Formats: sequence, C-alpha cells, structure tokens
Amino acid sequence: MQIQKLAMGQKQEFWPFLKQIKEQSPYLSDSTYSQIENAILKGQIYILKEEGRFTAYMEYLDLGNHEYEILQIAVAKAHRKSGYGKRLWENFLENYKAKKVYLEVHEKNIGALSFYRGLGFVKDAIRENYYKDGGSAVLMSWQAPVN
Repeated sequence: MQIQKLAMGQKQEFWPFLKQIKEQSPYLSDSTYSQIENAILKGQIYILKEEGRFTAYMEYLDLGNHEYEILQIAVAKAHRKSGYGKRLWENFLENYKAKKVYLEVHEKNIGALSFYRGLGFVKDAIRENYYKDGGSAVLMSWQAPVN
C-alpha cells in the first residue's frame, strides 16, 4: 500500500478512477476537473494505491492555523471497509498536525456518517435542504486531543 500526494503528472491516470468513484458514490460532490486540478496544484489530494492501482483518495482544504476542511474521502467500492479511508485520515494527521477539521455529509449517507463518527467527529449542526435532492447536510468537526 502506498499513500502519496497526487502529482499533476498522475492526473490523466486519476480521471478514470475519479469517474468510477463518482458512479459508485451518489453522495460525492460534483467537483469539476478544474477544481481537482487546482487541488492537485495546491497539494491537497492524497491518493492511496494498492498494487499500483488507485484505491482511495482524500481531498481537503487548508483553512490556516492548523484547521482543515475535508471535501472528500472516497474508497473504491470493492475496497470499502478495508481500513483505507482510516489510513488516509491517519496519514493526513501525521503530516499536518491538525487542531480542528470540519466536513459536511449528506444526511442519507449513513456509511460516511458512521465512518466519521468512528474517527472522532461530532455533529455540530444541520443545514436543511442543502443538496439538490432536498437532503440536508450534517456539519461535523473533529478536535485534536489536548495534551
């Protein structure tokens, strides 16, 4: 297993994987290719490869002052519940020493809600009728333990 930042030279190889993930995950955001390219340029996408193949990715924003927002953690359907999402999260924490992390999840995305709760995220608020389908967004955050 290999975790690394997605390099611009890998983007053509990444597009088919991204398309596959979006087809398998109805709750992923509609990031445009230009948004993904911008995230690659900023070094804000981590990829996980297994046997040389894309298996999962994490996209995030740096909000400054050790605060971040997770935009996506997505794992190929065949590899879900294998710990890859958690590995991406742990790698992110090791590299960035985050103090606070925010995200939003569609209220019907039970798998993601459970996954994030398992990582220590808590529900902060609900944005009613936030998504195109009328679904609400669950706003969550994670706080680094105080030493």
